[in-house]
Amino acid sequence: MVLDSAGTIGSTLARLLVLGAAVPLAACSLPPWNDLHGQFATAQKPSRATTHGDRFVLYSGRMTGACEYDTGASFDIGEDGLYLSTAMSRVFVPASAVKACSITNWGSHADTDLWVESVRVEVALPDTARAIPVWCKDHSIPIVSRDVMENRRKGS
Repeated sequence: MVLDSAGTIGSTLARLLVLGAAVPLAACSLPPWNDLHGQFATAQKPSRATTHGDRFVLYSGRMTGACEYDTGASFDIGEDGLYLSTAMSRVFVPASAVKACSITNWGSHADTDLWVESVRVEVALPDTARAIPVWCKDHSIPIVSRDVMENRRKGS
């Protein structure tokens, strides 16, 4: 048992809970977002979005697990590419940088995953309406199986 200076566990526990809550936020600002931001940072907003959402998930072969962005985050897919925004910054991934699409079904909803080869990041976007695979087809981006997408991320 860890006691604080007053000999109680209350404030120590509170500090640990705050630290525990901060760690996932810090971890999710690491490889996938930094890799995307390093290559695709932008200040521009989408001119005309065909698909919009208020959360996205990033996966990278450089880390285990996923980083979900929801509070203050959004995505827009326009004719020219994918815009991802957080409360702090924005990236624009041109359609030509997206090398594969994959569909993941989660029971009552679905995600479409986009593979950004140059930074080895997979972007999962909620897409129950299945609008994003149409965008992929319109840009001649191949739709691949979930296994193929995971193998790309793992580098195999």
